[in-house]
Amino acid sequence: MLQDISKRRLVDEAANALRRLIVEARIKPGERLFQEKLAEMLGISRTPIREALQLLEREGLVSSLGRQGVVVTQLSSKDVEETYDVREVLDGLAARLAADRISDTELVDLRKPLDKMDSCAEKGDRRRWLEANQLFHDIIVQVAQNERLVQALAAVRTSLDLFAPFVWAQRHRRDLSNREHQEIYEALASRNAREAERLARAHAQVVKEAVLDALKEQPVRADKKEIASGR
Repeated sequence: MLQDISKRRLVDEAANALRRLIVEARIKPGERLFQEKLAEMLGISRTPIREALQLLEREGLVSSLGRQGVVVTQLSSKDVEETYDVREVLDGLAARLAADRISDTELVDLRKPLDKMDSCAEKGDRRRWLEANQLFHDIIVQVAQNERLVQALAAVRTSLDLFAPFVWAQRHRRDLSNREHQEIYEALASRNAREAERLARAHAQVVKEAVLDALKEQPVRADKKEIASGR
């Protein structure tokens, strides 16, 4: 039993490490991943690496090439459109429900990541800005108190994490995003459910267009570069 727990922990840690490398674009779309090299890089055996890659494949972050290894998924405009169309509906619902249920204490909690986003944008701190951005939305979902909504958003969470850095890359978009979050906050603070939903949906649509624009500027990798190969 303890051995099984230890093995599962290694798989989860390996998956988290690889997921972070992909989300932070330290491993690029189109790059090939090989179990031996990844095991050496992370200092663990191939078995948890193999299972971690299977998990990431189910999440859509990588694709199997059989004996040729695994390749990091090349993002497409279709992926972006489908993901953000779903997010628009879910975020709108979350904001509408939260506006009717949010307490003064929860408003104080929601204010913190909002202020953090402003601070991080000024400092150029991408990682903390993205974390604060996600926390803002997470709090709204928690306040909405709808478990089915939580599950639905979890299904697209990985894709959203993957697309988020494209927003940060556009300086003007960062500043606009901060203002849009502020407007959502104000609608929630005034308990205006209809306006909160409208603003949340509008924000998701604008972010979708920003990601699509940024994606167009990304070169399609055809070389299938090996990760940690030195080439």
